[in-house]
Amino acid sequence: MNISYDGKLVDKILKIEKDECLCKGIKRRFLLDIKLKNKDNEKPVVVIAMNPSKADEVVSDRTINKIIKYIYYNEKTKEYGRILILNLFVAYASNPEEINNLINKSNFNYVAGNDKKEDDSVITNNDYIIKTNTKDPLNKSPYSSL
Repeated sequence: MNISYDGKLVDKILKIEKDECLCKGIKRRFLLDIKLKNKDNEKPVVVIAMNPSKADEVVSDRTINKIIKYIYYNEKTKEYGRILILNLFVAYASNPEEINNLINKSNFNYVAGNDKKEDDSVITNNDYIIKTNTKDPLNKSPYSSL
């Protein structure tokens, strides 16, 4: 069963960085940038999760929808107009055992998303994506708690 984004809360998906599976049944998502409805500010809340799900430009999932709802209605995040979702590990599969098999075959860097150099393609390595999206332009601490 596919889960939709809540049209009352989400304006559109601004950007998604992903790549096709290099291994059978395994996909990777590096970044998901969500524009919230009725929010003029382009300032993003950065959420770093453990690993992605099948959520993309069209299909959401329960975890993504919970994050959206929490940030949209939370008093502490009312000034934010976007949600930028990053992950520590970028690989996902319908069968989680496939990820375990991949790690056991010494392909941890593929699962973590760090098998590409910064200049290889539009999709750069995951460490680089996290670093560039968590920098604070005002040189304040990029970390805050809600």
